[in-house]
Amino acid sequence: MNQRSFFFVLFLFISVVNVEAQNGIERVSKDRTFSLSSSYIANNDFENLAQLGFGGSFEFSYKLSGYQKKSPVYLMIPLEYNYFPGTASEASINILAYGWSLRHHFGKNKPVVPFVDYSLLLTQLREASIEGYIIGHQTRFGFGLNFGNESEKKYLSFVKLEYGYHNLPERGEKKTKHMHTINFRFGLRILKKNGIEQKVATL
Repeated sequence: MNQRSFFFVLFLFISVVNVEAQNGIERVSKDRTFSLSSSYIANNDFENLAQLGFGGSFEFSYKLSGYQKKSPVYLMIPLEYNYFPGTASEASINILAYGWSLRHHFGKNKPVVPFVDYSLLLTQLREASIEGYIIGHQTRFGFGLNFGNESEKKYLSFVKLEYGYHNLPERGEKKTKHMHTINFRFGLRILKKNGIEQKVATL
């Protein structure tokens, strides 16, 4: 485990302990998020790969802190898929990613709330016409905006801009290749508070 991963896991452990300490006041809220995205491979060490793609994602979010007046922090478990259609000179690729993310909000109970997130994801890349897939990992940073007051709304919409740095091994080689991606994402968060799902949309 490298130093960055160690500190990330350590932060998760401290956050979970903090949740347990607060459980006597309010139960942990669990939200679900659905999103669609457009992606661009800005730079990569591979040859003749498609650069423009689209995809979707689903994630569970667990509120770690921010139950009273503090800004909330969420632990997220995302699963996402992206497809990059090929052309006559570029190979189409499929990318499946899953892992862990942390999202920190700057404020709460406001019409618009900015947030940042940090993700460590396992990545599977499959290239058309080549058997098998490449397994690597991705470090990703995102900045976005939530629209809607979470104390009043049952659903929140959001937009987000992401930068991803991929480490992927080359087939038959020991060296690692890299890929830089930029994603624009928009979606919907279904809020679930105190264990009771809120089903009526008021967007």
